[in-house]
Amino acid sequence: CQSSSAGESGRGFNSNHDDATCRPGNIDSRTSRRAQGVSRSQLDNSRTMSAPRDDGVTLWIHPDRLMTNLTQVQRFASDANLILDVVTKVYGGHVPILGLLHELGVDSFADAHLLNLKRLRSISPAADLSMMRNVLSCDESNAVDLRLRSYLVSNLDGVRALSAELEARGQRSAAAVPVVTVDDREGLSPGSVARMLADIRTFEPLESDGFVATFGCRGGQHLGPDAVETEVIRTVEDCRRHAPEAQILLGGSCILNCSASTLRRLGGKRWRVGEAIALGADGLGNSLGPLRDDVFVISAEVIQVLSSGVGHEAPGSRALVAVGDQDVDSRWLRPVEPHLRVQFATSDHLMIKVGLGDRRPRVGERMAFRPGYQTLLRAFISPYVTKKICDRRGQHDDN
Repeated sequence: CQSSSAGESGRGFNSNHDDATCRPGNIDSRTSRRAQGVSRSQLDNSRTMSAPRDDGVTLWIHPDRLMTNLTQVQRFASDANLILDVVTKVYGGHVPILGLLHELGVDSFADAHLLNLKRLRSISPAADLSMMRNVLSCDESNAVDLRLRSYLVSNLDGVRALSAELEARGQRSAAAVPVVTVDDREGLSPGSVARMLADIRTFEPLESDGFVATFGCRGGQHLGPDAVETEVIRTVEDCRRHAPEAQILLGGSCILNCSASTLRRLGGKRWRVGEAIALGADGLGNSLGPLRDDVFVISAEVIQVLSSGVGHEAPGSRALVAVGDQDVDSRWLRPVEPHLRVQFATSDHLMIKVGLGDRRPRVGERMAFRPGYQTLLRAFISPYVTKKICDRRGQHDDN
């Protein structure tokens, strides 16, 4: 793992690296809410999982690695002159992780689920909270109770409902934010957003001065990493032509492919990012430079080993592992050991192919996997997956 300095030279997050600033335990104290932030027993665990035996499917959580990634992303946002909003959807409302992010200094969050926002409000009463789902898809009165900083809207019906509820409560401090996208997800064109901004301002209680231009993980897939910066520039400039006075909020891990100097020149206000901090990759598993990809590790037991040969190093080995689609989304599980690969999954098990000549697993040992976005989300909300936080001694607290 290496640190990044997104300055004038090089492109974006992968430019200049300084390994000394990115080792676990060597984190800038300004990042944490307190100088010590989370207890050292939580944060200074070793890089390897020398853990006691666990049972079933387990999601291991490494707070020090989460802190490392968060520090890197915060530094990039600062270089780009952007306020960072951490998107928490991938954690499925898991309270210990939400609390950990708060302890690490995050005070601005965005989520698509009202229940998760309620949990965040209870953890951080003064935090800036934003809703990422259309306000009409939830109970707007409950949303208003949370005093969110912004509400996602995609039509005037949502604006009217929100406006009426705010007016009834005597609140005037909330914003309604429409969205422009550059991928195949639902969104509005820059021209439509400009018209909606004008309409929003006619509703007395609302104070909307901006919108989100999101360049989500699908945008990275369709454009290719090298073309993301060009598309970000084109889209933001198009938005500015239609609504020159509006503040622009950037969304998506793909922004990490841009240079900080370009983002400063474009003059965005805020930046929403989620899975990059959790996974060190975008939602499609594309690596994001120096970010760590082992913040979360899923482990399960090897229950059977099959081989066409004889002996410990026999070629053609396969291992049956006790984790399947009932537990997580197995399509986005990647074995930590590079010589292993997933052959297929059932509801109960994974069949793992061992590389020719490589050591085959033993029955009863644990096999470790790195989760993708969908797998991590399913793991957090699955009742079949135990969540455990590592500490410095390799011991764990159940959650």
